[in-house]
Amino acid sequence: MKEEVFVASKKQSVGVEMPELASLAAEVYDLKQKQKQIESAIMEKEEQLKRYMSSTERAVAGKYILTCQTIITKRFDAVALKESDAETYNKYLTESSTKRLTIKEKDSD
Repeated sequence: MKEEVFVASKKQSVGVEMPELASLAAEVYDLKQKQKQIESAIMEKEEQLKRYMSSTERAVAGKYILTCQTIITKRFDAVALKESDAETYNKYLTESSTKRLTIKEKDSD
């Protein structure tokens, strides 16, 4: 394996050339693109259902029972705490570590 330097989005990166991963990386990349399309289509269809059901919370559609309810949740506003009391905010911060895999198509030179 030899090291290769390539430029991606004006950031210089050093990577190890591993052609044996190209097929697997392409599969993951393609699946993620399809996932984005599917998630977008689902959101669009759900919004259509919500619009149709604007006057009712429950509906029967063939073999499906649909419910569309307003849900109210309360969430902690960490940004507001950080702005108003940074010392307390920092006191309760915890650190975690994960590995992020990013797959992008190389710019063709």
